[in-house]
Amino acid sequence: VANVVIFLGQFYVTGRDPQFGAELVYSFGFVPNEFNPFKIFTSMFMHGGFGHIIGNMWFLHIFGDNIESILGHVKYFWFYLACGLGAALAQFLIEPASTTPMVGASGAIAGVLGAYMIRFPKAKVHIFAIIIIFITTFVVPAQIVLGLWFLMQLSGGLGSLGV
Repeated sequence: VANVVIFLGQFYVTGRDPQFGAELVYSFGFVPNEFNPFKIFTSMFMHGGFGHIIGNMWFLHIFGDNIESILGHVKYFWFYLACGLGAALAQFLIEPASTTPMVGASGAIAGVLGAYMIRFPKAKVHIFAIIIIFITTFVVPAQIVLGLWFLMQLSGGLGSLGV
């Protein structure tokens, strides 16, 4: 909920002014070469656009609720923050000179999805698919869906590094 509320606030205050949006990202996004622990946490709740927030929240909704049921609300909240912190620190260790601000919950969500893969290795999920003109759902192993998510995150991350 916090991700969506903060994103809507971010969207509302930036309006149609891309310059102000960029200033907001630099003010609250985590920039590795300007290491600021406060910004690690603020960056976890900002997103780069509607596609970014929708994708993250979709995966968090599908897989996060199972982990939250196991951990309970409070432990899940702290686990989520720890995953985001770990992801930001990993990015800092990989590219400490980066001047590009990081925003989004992808690192925290990656930790939650990793916990899901460990806790539910044989789980299957229903996915929505559009195949040419047919719209259907089908069941696939959760590891395939989670693996695709990780590959999308990896390709985006490598692309940002120029690889």
